[in-house]
Amino acid sequence: MSVIAKEKKEIEVIIKSMQESPVVHRALDYSKDFSHYQLRAFRKPTNTEELDNFKRDYLGRLAWYLWVANKTAYALQYREEPGFFDESLDSEKAKPIHKEKDLLIELESLDYNIFTNDGNKFIADEWYKPFQKIIETLKHEVKRNQNIYEI
Repeated sequence: MSVIAKEKKEIEVIIKSMQESPVVHRALDYSKDFSHYQLRAFRKPTNTEELDNFKRDYLGRLAWYLWVANKTAYALQYREEPGFFDESLDSEKAKPIHKEKDLLIELESLDYNIFTNDGNKFIADEWYKPFQKIIETLKHEVKRNQNIYEI
């Protein structure tokens, strides 16, 4: 087992991909932690466009927390300086991953790489649980699509 530090560009692609994926947006609809986040934000989106923008902002923050967790796990595993606070993420120009299966592979890789070899993770459960819900929903969607094409 080894921890791989994700590059800034990789995280930007993940952000853009999650923000544009209807499956990821649907996963948030079933996440209790996302609902709690909405309540804590003191604003309940009133229309579909506002909700989509709220989800996009949330997914950007989630990806940033995952990146921090990845950098921290890497730094502690290999006793190196994380050095990421001088960088900001900008996913606007990133090319999104459109295939759910490819996005799932990227997210599972990121999930694996936010843990040290001894199992420590550096992200709060209130952010990790929605991430797990996104992965679970993508797995279900990929499996469902495979079954459709196998018929």
